[in-house]
Amino acid sequence: MIRSRIDALTLLGMLLLVMIALSAAAAEVNSAVGTWKLNLRKSTFTNMPAPVAEMLIVSTDTETALKWSLTEAEADGKSYHQSFDGAIDGNYHAMTGSRMESTIAYARNPLGGLNWVVKDKNGITIETGTGALSSDGRTLHLKGTIKTAQGDASFDSVYDRVP
Repeated sequence: MIRSRIDALTLLGMLLLVMIALSAAAAEVNSAVGTWKLNLRKSTFTNMPAPVAEMLIVSTDTETALKWSLTEAEADGKSYHQSFDGAIDGNYHAMTGSRMESTIAYARNPLGGLNWVVKDKNGITIETGTGALSSDGRTLHLKGTIKTAQGDASFDSVYDRVP
């Protein structure tokens, strides 16, 4: 009787460990933390030049906070770097390295992805977008519109997780 109780407790302990491990793995899949490379074949850019390459590094992605760094190589040979480290609270926060002074506000959407709005230094909305992580955690999809000097432009950027 003692042996069967020890076996039952051991089995229960192992099941709890497996459940904890599965929960941690599921939480990891729902996080965009990692390094992402723009997949140009799957992405589209309308009324704007496509970048030659883009690398996005997300170091924090929680319910209430986001930290990322983006490096882009442009068709004209110039490179561009931008980063954000702030709250996901619907309020505007500064981006670092922005080509112009701008702020961004992030909010979680009902599906767990992100919505954002970028405003220039005059408070004019210059970009809106949405972001979502695939259910397997391997693809990050960012889609939005940008106001440019040439008119409205749109992007549908697909990033692959770098192992």
